[in-house]
Amino acid sequence: MSPQELQPKGKNRSRKTQTRAQDLLLALSRAAQSIQRAHTAEDFYQAVGREIQSLGGDAALLLFNEDRQSLSMAFLSYPPDLVRQVERMAGGLSMYEYRFPIVPGGIYERALQGRTAVYIASADEMLNEIIPSHMRAFSGELTSMFNLGHSVMAPLWVENETMGLLAVGGAFFSAADLPAMDSFAGQIATGLYNIRLMQKLQEELEARKQAEEALRISQATFEGIFNSVSETIYIQSEDGLFLNVNLGAERMYGYSREYFIGRTPEFLSAPGLNDFDKVAEYVRQAFLGQPTAFEFWGLRKDGTIFPKEVRLAAGTYYGRKVVIAVARDITARKKAEEEQRASKAKVQALLDSVPDMMFVLSRDGEFIEYYAGNEQSLHIPPDVFLGRNVRDLMPEDLIEKHFAAQEALMRTGKSQLFTYSLESSGQKRDFEAHMVTYLTDNILCVIRDVTWRREAEDELRRANLSLQAAHKELQQMFAHEQVLARTDVLTGLFNRRHFFDLATREFNSSLRYRRPLALILFDVDGFKTANDTFGHAFGDNILVKIAQAARSQVRDVDVLARYGGDEFIILMPETGVEQAFSTADRLRKMIESASVEADGAELPVTISVGLAEIAHDADHSVEAVISRADKALYQAKQAGRNHAVIFSDQ
Repeated sequence: MSPQELQPKGKNRSRKTQTRAQDLLLALSRAAQSIQRAHTAEDFYQAVGREIQSLGGDAALLLFNEDRQSLSMAFLSYPPDLVRQVERMAGGLSMYEYRFPIVPGGIYERALQGRTAVYIASADEMLNEIIPSHMRAFSGELTSMFNLGHSVMAPLWVENETMGLLAVGGAFFSAADLPAMDSFAGQIATGLYNIRLMQKLQEELEARKQAEEALRISQATFEGIFNSVSETIYIQSEDGLFLNVNLGAERMYGYSREYFIGRTPEFLSAPGLNDFDKVAEYVRQAFLGQPTAFEFWGLRKDGTIFPKEVRLAAGTYYGRKVVIAVARDITARKKAEEEQRASKAKVQALLDSVPDMMFVLSRDGEFIEYYAGNEQSLHIPPDVFLGRNVRDLMPEDLIEKHFAAQEALMRTGKSQLFTYSLESSGQKRDFEAHMVTYLTDNILCVIRDVTWRREAEDELRRANLSLQAAHKELQQMFAHEQVLARTDVLTGLFNRRHFFDLATREFNSSLRYRRPLALILFDVDGFKTANDTFGHAFGDNILVKIAQAARSQVRDVDVLARYGGDEFIILMPETGVEQAFSTADRLRKMIESASVEADGAELPVTISVGLAEIAHDADHSVEAVISRADKALYQAKQAGRNHAVIFSDQ
């Protein structure tokens, strides 16, 4: 074997624990450094998630809402596809919009009020406390999906302000990591606090900057309307030369007014991005009295390329015929348009991932828009619905449900839900319809196939029946194990351990109330010799018969047990030693009169008995009474066996 294999397993586990703890501290240290460098909340969140994921876990940041009664998700390190899958399971509820309740006395409140990290070995309680009630049936599935085997929940607080919670899940965590996670949560809270201060400072600086800009514009107004407008204004001659520009032109391009004068617009053009033939045509139209507008890619003095919108109109300048160009930087608009396109693409991607059918209907039931969803088994071409009416396509009972829900929606303004069933390809399918108002006068209806839910409920009922049967079987097994734990297998009597549990309780009661208590200890005379001579089966038979005989002589209140080997013991509450002697001697005679067959012969069996009673002023434990009974048993052996002797210190 290698030296590593010879090392004690406990040391290996200790080294693994130390290594894991070191990995955790290093990861938290790296995250803390990243947090300190973060300038935005997104940078901050990514730093936290990145280091937790490097350990094989995932993190969630939940921050207080304004009401301080609920939390909202600020960040999740789990893959977006997994988050969207859970949101679909939740009926389209966004995890970032959902307000997680703080249950009084629950895990979240304990962590927040105690301001200390909480170790959670099982995620079921944590999940069931915050997820919507209709999702609790999926708590086990959610635990598996999010790998929530072990979790740590640490409060985020700084400057006596509790900001929220850091929840970290991963099999690598243990309760020993709580101090480190408390420290890490403190660093996160400090980082968040600093970022909020930084954002507030930036807002103040931006507000100051805007105020200063407004003041500057106001001052420029006094210098003339030409320099007061925010747009860039150029005045050009018929041959295209700049005659004058306002301060807006200087700001837009970075050149001085003097640099513009006498030049044509070519030096302001981004290379290869503008068609000057078209620009010349726009200028010609403007001189002809036809105002025009077009987009132009400009080139600033610093080399920056940007889009602008240019409007041209004819005018006069000091008696000269000119064209006046008003230009506006449309970088923000272009960015907004691009963001809008991206947003539409995201919405379309979301729609493509949703299995539900969606309809937009007028109040009289006409289908205006239709989206089939990605559930291929339910795909119905748009021309089946568009331009037609609910009354033309749906069965009578569904029509009634639809307009009843619509009437309630119009009356209350609250979304409506109803269910119905239809036959599809010879199979019954169940549907759930959500109805809300859409663009004031129309109705949006989302149809979800919930056949799986009915099937799942049926399966759940079957699983519950199986679980109940298994639970009953476990109860029976547990009861049997309890009996085995306190019973001697051979004789069916109490075993030594259970005897001491009962005897100690009876002894303490007798000692407290000074009530009589007697103890009988006996064994089989010559048992070892007989056992060695005739075999263990013969010996076991003797012990069983003696146990049966002893059971016939004791009362229900007496405690009869196999003490060990061939020794038996009887504790007799509320009984003096003389009365116990009568029971013991009767048992001795009963056994003496019986016999056991061995090798075709009847062999006699006898026992020797020792008795003792509680000494209220001297005994401190039942063992003291047993010790005296054992001495009396020894005296019975010395007296020739087959005797019953009461202990006496004389």
